[in-house]
Amino acid sequence: MKLDLDVLPRQLRYWTGHCLLNAFPSVIIACVALEYLKEVQALVAMLWAVIVFIFLFAILTSIRGPLTQSDHTLSRAIRAGVKFRKVVSLISLPLLVPPFTFLIPDLWIGVLATWITLQVEHLFGPSATMISLLDLMDEKPTFLRVFATAMVSGTLISLFMLMISFFAVLVIQRRERAKMYRVWHAHGGAA
Repeated sequence: MKLDLDVLPRQLRYWTGHCLLNAFPSVIIACVALEYLKEVQALVAMLWAVIVFIFLFAILTSIRGPLTQSDHTLSRAIRAGVKFRKVVSLISLPLLVPPFTFLIPDLWIGVLATWITLQVEHLFGPSATMISLLDLMDEKPTFLRVFATAMVSGTLISLFMLMISFFAVLVIQRRERAKMYRVWHAHGGAA
């Protein structure tokens, strides 16, 4: 596996735009619902999580192989998943106003990510007491908790995107097989 340094700058620009757009609904929800706009460490933690995802995706899509070949099925599937997620993010923007916020997938992913983070913190952290999601509303957010939650949330969103990409691969391959069959059949079925 070799990193294609000619592709990396383009991928950094691409994933910067994509990750910022996709993080926007989650950041707005956190700023409004959890009042993170007043908490500098929470804002910095969310920004760092977005930066990690930008670099991670840029590097993964700059490694020579299927993802750097624009005509490869995997590359096309990832682009389909990214486009789908972009549409979800854009549709979410007008729904950021209460009472419609509960319709945004990022809200539910954020709640799940917060729950997962709290469970891991409870298992491995120094705290012996269980913190519920409601108790979290009264606590001052720490950099590590917000960063971990943002990373889990981004991972869940990425897994969702990969799931969409997987189905896109199936559709793309089916179309290609049908096209090849039509060509083969048009030529009398001879090789």
